[in-house]
Amino acid sequence: MNLSRVRTKPAPADLLVAAAIVVLAVLCGLRFWLPPGQAGGPLTAVVTIDGQEADRFPVSQGEPFQVRTYTNNGYTLVVSPAGDSPILSAPDGLCVLESDCPNQDCVRSGVISQSGQSIVCLPARIVITLTGGAVEVGWAPLGLSFFTFQQLWLLKEVYTGEYVPAPGDSLLLYGLFFPTVTSGPILRPGIFFPQLREKGFLHPDWSDAAAGIYAICCGTIKKVLLADAFGTVVNNGWVHLEELSAPAAWLVILGYTLQLYFDFSGYCDIAAGVARLFGLRLPMNFDSPYRSASVTEFWKRWHITLTTFLRECLYFPLGGSRRGAIRTYCNILIVFLVSGFWHGAGWTFLVWGALHGLAQVVERVWGRGRDRLPFVLRWGLTFLFVNIAWVFFRAPDWAGALELLGRAVTGGFAK
Repeated sequence: MNLSRVRTKPAPADLLVAAAIVVLAVLCGLRFWLPPGQAGGPLTAVVTIDGQEADRFPVSQGEPFQVRTYTNNGYTLVVSPAGDSPILSAPDGLCVLESDCPNQDCVRSGVISQSGQSIVCLPARIVITLTGGAVEVGWAPLGLSFFTFQQLWLLKEVYTGEYVPAPGDSLLLYGLFFPTVTSGPILRPGIFFPQLREKGFLHPDWSDAAAGIYAICCGTIKKVLLADAFGTVVNNGWVHLEELSAPAAWLVILGYTLQLYFDFSGYCDIAAGVARLFGLRLPMNFDSPYRSASVTEFWKRWHITLTTFLRECLYFPLGGSRRGAIRTYCNILIVFLVSGFWHGAGWTFLVWGALHGLAQVVERVWGRGRDRLPFVLRWGLTFLFVNIAWVFFRAPDWAGALELLGRAVTGGFAK
């Protein structure tokens, strides 16, 4: 970004809008970041039997709750407070057949105290999960993350003079264009607004209509027939994580890699198709990313509009690669840590972002030595890395990610 192109200072109203967007994003993220003990929200135990919710009760009101007993499939699960605290405890008699039941039938027992933790009794098909504990935000706008970046891009380009608003430009349409508002692509003002002034807007020709319908059909096939099918395999694998063999673990990892691509790129195809029916052309957001031979190339093909936004609105203002190697590496890490936080307010997302940032730093340090490797080897290393990184993106917590990766290597025999 060339700051010498700045023409005017932002109006106070623009600064207030930008500040309000950032504050709203932070508040919505707090519900995921604050630990249960400090968040102020109550913890609730949710009991599901045979996949159906059967009971729920508060466990963080300052007083121990009464011992509860649940019976199903000939097994009895007993839940009690841990000592004098209101924390769930699974005593030795957790899964007790009314006559006799070996303890190994229980896949998880002990004490749980944080939101998201569970006690599972496989024979009884009973799961008790702690929920809540975070700051209660009554609502969060759908597509807030995309909306936020898009508005920041608008403010940045108006500030630098890269985009000069013209009479009749609809800021409301730009911010709330329904095909893209929930999941992108992130629209660049200088590309979107000029199309509104063209005669094709709201008057598409037959080629636009045909291309739009074709894109909608392709996107629907990706999402419904492919992404949902892979999603079923992946979700089943995470539910039965402790039973996975090494091949099954790799199937779950690869399945999520494909699920995520078909789901997100399918949505972008649908959004592009709908926009084409209005005479608008959206930027390409995916360009066969899994063909990439480096992580740097991957981010030129995956979620292209996000990469462009982060490069122009964060990487370049930080100094880009103009201030020495160490500063360049730090800027890359900052960009991908921000990307991780943007994708989700959780430690696993930050780990995912950090991995991608570190991978690009390693590629830069390695330099031409890596480029001399055979293409197949470079592609294999990149694809393997992307698959491993996606595990942290999908995992509910750090322990779950390490468990799946461990099983992919050892099949569970290391325990």
